[in-house]
Amino acid sequence: MIIKIFAGKAEGKSTIAEWLTAELTKLGIQVENSDEFGPEMPPLAERLKILGNPQEPLKIEIKTIPYGAESRPQYARDFAP
Repeated sequence: MIIKIFAGKAEGKSTIAEWLTAELTKLGIQVENSDEFGPEMPPLAERLKILGNPQEPLKIEIKTIPYGAESRPQYARDFAP
């Protein structure tokens, strides 16, 4: 299974990827995370508190798409440097 996370710069992609990796690993699922968590990032717990801010909570849309049928969303194509 491949899980792709699309969002703009600094919207929480690495935080969600790190959290998901930790949770799946706790369940005994072998996870290979290709995201790089730089040493300059605050600890995961601190970043999750920011994303859980009740005044402006993170909103996530989850879609299941058969492998090979996915396409890059327009917002991801627009964001490409």
